[in-house]
Formats: sequence, C-alpha cells, structure tokens
Amino acid sequence: MNARQKIQRWEPMSIRPIGRPKTRWEDDVLDDIKSINTCNWKKLAQNRDSWKKVVEQARTLYQLKHSIIQQMHKYIIRRYN
Repeated sequence: MNARQKIQRWEPMSIRPIGRPKTRWEDDVLDDIKSINTCNWKKLAQNRDSWKKVVEQARTLYQLKHSIIQQMHKYIIRRYN
C-alpha cells in the first residue's frame, strides 16, 4: 500500500463533538472583566485593595444581571399563562 492509499483510508482515532466548544471558566472571567471596562486587570490583581474593588464591581454586575433575568422570566410567565 502506497502513501496515497494510506492517506485515503486513514480514519481519526477519536470523534470531535458537534457544535461550539464549551465555555471555560477563564473565558467567563475574562468576559466579565471586559464588561466592567478593566483593561489592565493583571496590574490591578497585584494590588489587593484595587483588586477587591474590581471584584466587588463584578459581583454587583453579576447580581444585577441575574435580577433582571429573574424579572424578565416572571414577566414572561405572567404574560403567557
């Protein structure tokens, strides 16, 4: 069997899952950092007091997002039931 035939008959060892790859925790954290407009987060993380402010800001944003989502969910349920 020559090289061309080997290439044509080759089958991969594993199967890739269909669809977009799962979001990693690190990706979520970086998205949150971008959403609060913090571009030099590595420098801020070296100073404990400034990093604590960033974390509090991100926590507030997270709580705000979830409260809005809950309100929307309640509204949709009331509207369509």
